[in-house]
Amino acid sequence: MATTLQLNCDLRIHGTFSNAADFGDPAKAIMHSLRHAFPDGTGDNQCSKFWADSRTVTAASETLDVVGGLTDAFGNTISFTAIKLLMIRNKSTIHSNVLTVSGTGLTNFSSSTTSHAIKGGGVMLVTAPVSGFGVSGGTADQITINPASATIDYDIIIGGV
Repeated sequence: MATTLQLNCDLRIHGTFSNAADFGDPAKAIMHSLRHAFPDGTGDNQCSKFWADSRTVTAASETLDVVGGLTDAFGNTISFTAIKLLMIRNKSTIHSNVLTVSGTGLTNFSSSTTSHAIKGGGVMLVTAPVSGFGVSGGTADQITINPASATIDYDIIIGGV
């Protein structure tokens, strides 16, 4: 039996913005939601590969190889050719415990920024649902997670083809 993948990325931001006034408090509701649905496949707006893990880095960086260096939940080696979703959550409750995410695989996400800092409790979410961010073997497929001198737990999710 072949494996299939159905991946959804839902983002919801909601709240109220208000200001105290003499005759009542004017308020504005804030509501925004976004969904990227990725049915199984290799075309636009589809994903066929998925990798997720909860990890710990201890005062030294680790490098993830997204072309042949990861295995899925069934023990199969994964070789992404394009990443359509990348989520990294810094699980530290200390704001100064910063994860710096960099690497040649990440350079494909932004030509002007080669690293991103995720403070304690923070999340980085990058999506490219149509064609994804291309990666290739060798050194153009590495994502480095650096905790500086701290020990930091983090979650990572990668979806793509």
